[in-house]
Amino acid sequence: MVYATFKTILLPLFRRKLAEVSGDEYLPPDGSSYLLAANHVDFLDGFYVAAAVYAARQHRVYFITKTNNYWWTKTTIPIASSRKAASVDDAFGYLKSGKIICNFIEGERNPNTRLLRGKTGVARLALVANVPVIPVGIIGSSSSTFVQSLTNLMAGGKDVKVHFGREVDLTEFRGLDIDYNVLQAATREIMRALVPLCGKAYAG
Repeated sequence: MVYATFKTILLPLFRRKLAEVSGDEYLPPDGSSYLLAANHVDFLDGFYVAAAVYAARQHRVYFITKTNNYWWTKTTIPIASSRKAASVDDAFGYLKSGKIICNFIEGERNPNTRLLRGKTGVARLALVANVPVIPVGIIGSSSSTFVQSLTNLMAGGKDVKVHFGREVDLTEFRGLDIDYNVLQAATREIMRALVPLCGKAYAG
């Protein structure tokens, strides 16, 4: 019921802010689980990604998060530092049941012109669950507070772009023992795929 309200009322509101959505043909078909690896510029990025995916495929997207701020959307997978391993298992279970997960691979909001060094969680989940990774570039304003983000949303105008890319080729890493070097190399491939989608440089 909560998600039905969310997709009926809120997602159209966020969709109206989207100036451009490209590459949605790269989203896997219905019934496929996959990971979305996105850069992060604003408090409301998750809503814009969810709106773009739902408009293209009517897929419900779940988000890995360190906070419980968006519990009411019923689309969050909290990652608590006290039970990090169990939280990863939770995310793995979502993927194995055919769900779609989005993770902001930089680990925090980043208004700068260069991507932060990518976190390895997306690569680990992709290799363990053997699911594809679709890179997502977000281009838009970066507010310093949540209230400013809401103000920008309600002000109208189309100033957010969401660009989906081709599946990241992780073939060379699949089937290998998942160690530090494998995770770092796979993460670099994902981050490089983000560069042309979000218009930022990466030197990680």
